[in-house]
Amino acid sequence: MNRDQLFSEVDLTETIEKFESIFFRNWKIIIFLPLFTLAISISYLIFVTPRYTASASILIDPRNGLNPYQANEISPGLLTSDGLTVESEIRIIGSREVTSRAAHKLGLDKFTNEESKTTNFSLSAIREWLRGTGYFEILMNDDVSISNENTQERKLEAVRSKFSKGLEVRRSGDAYIVEVLYTSNDIEFAPLAVNTVISEYLTISREQHVYNVEKNQQWLKSRISELGAEVDTTEREIAEFRQKYQLLSPEGTLLPTEIALNAAIEEKIQLTSRALSLDVQATQLKEQIETGDVNAITIDVSDRSKALDEFERIYIDLLQQEQSLLLSRNSSTASALNLKSRIQEQRALIISEYIQVQQRLTTRGNAIRNQIAGLDALMANLRQEHAAESTEILKLRSLERDANAKRALYEKLLEQYNDTTQLLSFDATSARVIAQAVIPDSKSFPNNRMILMIGLLSGILVAFAITSVLETWNDSLYDRKIASRKFNLNFLGVVPSLKSKFLLRELTNIIASGYIFTDQKIKIRENWILTMQTMRAVHVNLIMKRENKNDCGSILGVTSTRKGEGKTTTSMILAKYLANQNHKTVFIDLDFFERGATKLLAQDLRPDQQLENILESYLNNERCLDEIYGKSKIWFIGNSKPDLIMTSAYIDRLAELMRYLQKNFDFIIIDLPPVAGNSETKFLTSLCEEILYVIKWGDTRSSDIDMALEQINFSENNNVLGFIFSKVNMKLFNRINKDDFYYKQ
Repeated sequence: MNRDQLFSEVDLTETIEKFESIFFRNWKIIIFLPLFTLAISISYLIFVTPRYTASASILIDPRNGLNPYQANEISPGLLTSDGLTVESEIRIIGSREVTSRAAHKLGLDKFTNEESKTTNFSLSAIREWLRGTGYFEILMNDDVSISNENTQERKLEAVRSKFSKGLEVRRSGDAYIVEVLYTSNDIEFAPLAVNTVISEYLTISREQHVYNVEKNQQWLKSRISELGAEVDTTEREIAEFRQKYQLLSPEGTLLPTEIALNAAIEEKIQLTSRALSLDVQATQLKEQIETGDVNAITIDVSDRSKALDEFERIYIDLLQQEQSLLLSRNSSTASALNLKSRIQEQRALIISEYIQVQQRLTTRGNAIRNQIAGLDALMANLRQEHAAESTEILKLRSLERDANAKRALYEKLLEQYNDTTQLLSFDATSARVIAQAVIPDSKSFPNNRMILMIGLLSGILVAFAITSVLETWNDSLYDRKIASRKFNLNFLGVVPSLKSKFLLRELTNIIASGYIFTDQKIKIRENWILTMQTMRAVHVNLIMKRENKNDCGSILGVTSTRKGEGKTTTSMILAKYLANQNHKTVFIDLDFFERGATKLLAQDLRPDQQLENILESYLNNERCLDEIYGKSKIWFIGNSKPDLIMTSAYIDRLAELMRYLQKNFDFIIIDLPPVAGNSETKFLTSLCEEILYVIKWGDTRSSDIDMALEQINFSENNNVLGFIFSKVNMKLFNRINKDDFYYKQ
């Protein structure tokens, strides 16, 4: 699918012209309503009482309230209790206690006593009168059971509540900073109130801290006394128990049987280790001896004998001699054989010596195992003795543990008591003032710029909203091009709004003996000139139409959608204009309901100029009609018969009159009734060759015009010469219809 098919083309110029048209039609609302709301905003700023806001900042850090010597178990004060957060501290600053003390310190509660003194007499008199009527208990039910003291408290609470309305406590972002603000009409009172609230807040925190510390001290003191007595009692019980069961070893030391048993166990462990080591050495030595390799045998130095060392020395010497002999002589010589025999003998001696060492190791291992057997017997005896003392030992240990626990708790509480004594002189509050409140340099309310912007924007929004509503419901015509396209009619011009006095003077002179006004006898005005230009356009169109037919006069009917649109005025002005152009013109008032032209010129109309008389007496008498209009360029036919019933015979007589007038006049201008609400208009338009449609500019709805044109069968006859805008505001018309330079004033 083509993109152009999805999105319809938008004529930007036409859209801009449309919005300009809307603006110019409603420019008074769009301009004056924002100016009006802006004026209201300025008036508000002039008369409103300004308010000033002072602020101070507090840094909250619970760690700052802790004594560095305390063990964190003691709460340092109100602001550093467990689970306290910045939000809870904000609530504390705005609490009843803090604000009440601040209001009292500022002296805001002093007026209550004075007020009670000044109003005592009047209130007493009113109460006595109400008691007499019996309505006192009903009207004053809240005060019946309240004492004077409670009444005073209620007044103080009212003062505090009023003071709190100007107070605001908030957190500064996510930081541990609390901002305290106060708004007041008095620029000097605002910072004083903030600093007073902070001062009372810190004072209450310190007082609460001292109260908590003193209360904690009292509890610690009583508890320390109780624990001291319990420790003394437990220690006496331990001493008596030791003496009773002869358990005289100091607390924390072992009993004699325990010492002996532990020593025997340690000695057994050592002997067992030595026996095991000797067995391993004897076994390894035996295996080495069985190999017969003297060089592979190794024993500990402490186990070697002097004879073994001597045998090994001689053995080494013999080996060296053998090697020297073998280098110079054959191994089968007598000396070599003799030397080899000696080496064998020496090796046998060494091995026999190793066997003796192995036997000594075995003997020593057996001796150690005998000692272990003796220790086992000793340990059995010691275990029997320790079992006899186990019950008393357990009881003693239980008493000692109890005494140690109480003693440790006693010492801990005593240390805490010393720390709490130091807290009395230590500032434990976690709040620190980082910025005091000062006199504000500007007011906080009202914000002049914001109020003016709100006033201006609200006026603009309301103006556009009203304009949108008016444009939604407004179906009136303002733009000549839109009207021409919509109804397929020619636009012939405009008739501006004319002053009634000037218009009446111009129109009443139309029928004064055929008198024709000239430009020299009237005061030329711009709107009148524009009207004449429109009449000229109608004249030209009539002349163009007339050239296509015989020399008979042209019949032009002037009508509109409803009454009050200026059709009568337009038709009379057109008749005057045509007469000024040397055309024989007749004006006929066929508006049987309003008869506006007839009423306007009633004083100047002769009886022979009434339509009824002409139809009855002069229809077939041409001489008489000629005598009536004579040589005048314009002739006026009035209609003095109201509420005429239209019949076919009457229509025929009118048609006959029209034919006669066509022969004697150049133009016949007929003032027809409006279309809306008049069924006769359809029949009367059939008498006219051309129809001039008058539309009240900016008033007549296009939907009504559609129905009116349909009623007179415009689509079938197509005899509408064109349309003109009447009662036009030319300044606004020129703004909307910019391209109509012809109508520029």
